[in-house]
Amino acid sequence: MKKKVLFIVVLVIVGIFVITSDLFVSKEIAEAPVVLDEKETVVDEIFLVENYIRENITTIVPEEPVLGGTFYVVEITVNESLHNGEFIYEDGHIQGHASFTYEIQDNTVVLQNIQEIE
Repeated sequence: MKKKVLFIVVLVIVGIFVITSDLFVSKEIAEAPVVLDEKETVVDEIFLVENYIRENITTIVPEEPVLGGTFYVVEITVNESLHNGEFIYEDGHIQGHASFTYEIQDNTVVLQNIQEIE
């Protein structure tokens, strides 16, 4: 029960962070590497991977948005035990779905094997 409550609290915090970060974070800050402290928990690792993808979606997606849109993340799933996941993104006109693997190298999130899912 405590894990479910913690998970819901983290989801709410992530949602608030995502909404406010798009309004107040400059592009220079958004492109800064995400650092993982050795003391952080698995929940923090998931949070950092999700935030990295949200903050860098425009450079992660291999296609260009259409009709003046800007890509944003709709949904992210991260499996911390397998170090992989999937995300859905869109620009208001088109939607994409991709899988990825990730590593933490030199205290930084590194995405690998990003592949479009049809």
